[in-house]
Parts: sequence; structure tokens; C-alpha cells
Amino acid sequence: MTVDRAADRIVVIGPTGAGKTTLAVALQEKTGHPLVELDALNLNPDWTRADLETYRSRVLRAIDQEKWIVVGHYPQSRDLVWPQADLIVWLDYPLRIVLRHLARRQGRSFVRKEELCTGRKSRGWEQFAPHTFVKVVFERL
Repeated sequence: MTVDRAADRIVVIGPTGAGKTTLAVALQEKTGHPLVELDALNLNPDWTRADLETYRSRVLRAIDQEKWIVVGHYPQSRDLVWPQADLIVWLDYPLRIVLRHLARRQGRSFVRKEELCTGRKSRGWEQFAPHTFVKVVFERL
């Protein structure tokens, strides 16, 4: 993988399960840039969403540095992040591949009780409920 040295501010976007975090971590290992996970900024420790003002404030603090890799995309922060980016990587895989990746990841995190990308633990069977598993996929497409 070759990374353009001029890309100091990178955004990795795509649907849930596309491999955004995997790619961003690989980019971080190559560049040494700090990783900013928008999911982690948008979710509170109790899994509730931050209010809009809190979320945007967290984003502004996180990107107030010379170099970064932002993972994810929320319409509520696009105007803050995208204009400052040197490079936007858009992962655009067919739905069947995204669903397969998502199902594998969710199953693995459930069985192994792994931390999810936001540092929170799997919520067990609740993560497979239609309002979480399926809705999240389709609201991001």
C-alpha cells in the first residue's frame, strides 16, 4: 500500500461493514497519523447518541491537529471534516459483500465478547435486533 505523503488529513467512508476501520488502521500504521473514529465521538459510554452540539464539539476538537485519519461519516459533521481533508477514500462494495462482512463481524464480536470499533463491548443478542443490525446497514447505504 502506498500513501501519498501530501495526504495529511484522510477520511475513510463507506457503509457499515465495508472495512473502514480496517483500512484506517492500516493507513495509521503506514503514516503514524492519529485515528479519529466518528462512531466513538457520536456514542456515549452507555450507547446513547451524543446531542448534536456535543458531537460537533467532539469532532472539532479531534480534527484540530495537523494530521489525522477520520473513520466514518455522519451528515452532521461532514461540513466540518470533508473541507479539511486532503484525501477521501470511499469504500463502495456490493451489498452482498457488505452484509457478509457485517454478519461475520457481528457474530465474531458476539461469540468472543470483543470490543467493537468504538471500544464498547458487544451487547449480545441485542446487536442482531432489526433496529440495530439491519437498520444500521440500510441507513448508511
